[in-house]
Amino acid sequence: MRKILSIVLIALLCPRTYGQLFPQHSAGIRVAGGYYGDAHDQGGTRGIVGGEACLFCEDRRALFLEYSHFFPGSDVYDNADLVAAGIRLQGREKNRFFFDLGVAVGNSRVRSTSVSTVGATFGAGFQITVGPRLYFSPFFRIYPMNHTNIAGSFGTGLGLRF
Repeated sequence: MRKILSIVLIALLCPRTYGQLFPQHSAGIRVAGGYYGDAHDQGGTRGIVGGEACLFCEDRRALFLEYSHFFPGSDVYDNADLVAAGIRLQGREKNRFFFDLGVAVGNSRVRSTSVSTVGATFGAGFQITVGPRLYFSPFFRIYPMNHTNIAGSFGTGLGLRF
């Protein structure tokens, strides 16, 4: 009886373990250029590095998570950090377009002042399969935030599906 219950429990917890077309999750790094600051200022382009993850990616709807670190862009602006999460709408093909909608939380430092912001995430990109598990993903993002702040990025991600 214990063996049967164990098998049923495993089958319920891991229904897509065998025979799936695509790996279920993905994670990677991203490199980009973009802007983070007041919408009325001309702060200049910043270099951006970060991480990305996609959960339940074999479906047309998935969850995305991302972290971006914005390097200083001018004498006025210091570093900034942004975290975002939301829903990814995508195709089911091996190479697929995706659209992201979600919530973003950021923190920027201007000289000795720290400003936290909350806003939305709108993004689009194309995920290209390079090998059985490796992907390359050019993307574009815009983050309208409160306190008249705005952020945006254009770059590429590189990661693994698992």
